[in-house]
Amino acid sequence: IKSQHRLFTKQPTIRVFEGIEGLRDLYRETLRDGQPVYALVSADEPDLEMVRWLRGTYAKERVASGIRVFGIFSDSALARSVVAAPGELREARIIDGEKYPFKGEVDAFGGKIAFISYKSDERIGVLLESPSVAETVRSVVRALFDLLPQDSSSSGSRSKAT
Repeated sequence: IKSQHRLFTKQPTIRVFEGIEGLRDLYRETLRDGQPVYALVSADEPDLEMVRWLRGTYAKERVASGIRVFGIFSDSALARSVVAAPGELREARIIDGEKYPFKGEVDAFGGKIAFISYKSDERIGVLLESPSVAETVRSVVRALFDLLPQDSSSSGSRSKAT
């Protein structure tokens, strides 16, 4: 019965990405997908090489592709500087990092969810391809986005995450 069940049920795909190049490949998945990114982001001891690549190369490629980001950022000086960057097709809300201390990053785009840690001692990402789980993560980000106050450092137009 189990083997017959697998024939009729699409199993989610899981891929693991390791190291700086692996994480870059994971972020490039968002560029290939071309859909808006709904993100939960913490600037939890990030690897500075990754930060430079994300803020430089990746951000430029994402903007050139017209990919918007709707993000909930755990409050920190680095998060506020990222959120304040003009022209990056990013709408953001800041959440109290002490009260809600999430770590790493979770991105939902298309039918995929990326779980990412870009700390210097823990460069790893896991990509789960599951449209239903991706929709759940998007819904959580949208709900938080709508409930949290707009921050004056947010770039882009002031609208609800759609």
